Amino acid sequence: MAQPINLTRELLQELMRVLHEHDAQSQDTLVSAQYLAAVVGLLVGNINRPPAEKEELLSEINAFSGHVMSDVMNQAQEQRPEPPAADPAKAFGIWKPPSA
Repeated sequence: MAQPINLTRELLQELMRVLHEHDAQSQDTLVSAQYLAAVVGLLVGNINRPPAEKEELLSEINAFSGHVMSDVMNQAQEQRPEPPAADPAKAFGIWKPPSA
């Protein structure tokens, strides 16, 4: 799995469009993920290689998927704006110490 791939927004949108046309339930992202996982299993299962090699390849693909997911989650965290610092001048409320 050394070849780079070009995962574009357009490719993802087209894949999702085809899934949605095939099965309306795939509007649920988890259902779409199940379809795509099944396709991976089907493709790897049909490769003309020994079973142990297929298992190793599937393991590599699963690890790659995990790396992509981690990258997406990290990017999402980086894009979240920091909450504004509390302005003491705008603070409101009354605090009373607990009764003894």
